[in-house]
Amino acid sequence: MAIQPVAAGGKHVFKDEDILAETENVHVKKVASKGSGVLEDELVQVWTEEGKSDCELDNCNADITYTEVRTTFDSGSNTPGLDVVSTTMIDKADRVLVTECLLRLWSKVWSTSNLPNT
Repeated sequence: MAIQPVAAGGKHVFKDEDILAETENVHVKKVASKGSGVLEDELVQVWTEEGKSDCELDNCNADITYTEVRTTFDSGSNTPGLDVVSTTMIDKADRVLVTECLLRLWSKVWSTSNLPNT
């Protein structure tokens, strides 16, 4: 399988870690607009405050429900993640069992704000 390079800053990157770094630079670390004078930390703070003001406290902090997990089936990209598991594999598994497993995992992540190690 051929590797599709990513053009970044007038050069092409091929390694996964370089592609990840360039993707983060463009989509995560980018400031709102050039010349805005807003620092990244300030921008994140503004977005955080906007997010908090736009939601009801009960809705934003509510537990993840079985229905929310169940409705994620058949809705994702088939591109595997770091665990090399594609959504097709998950979609074809026993729905009740996988839904229960994902509910427990996602609930733990949501309540502790900690992602499991990969």
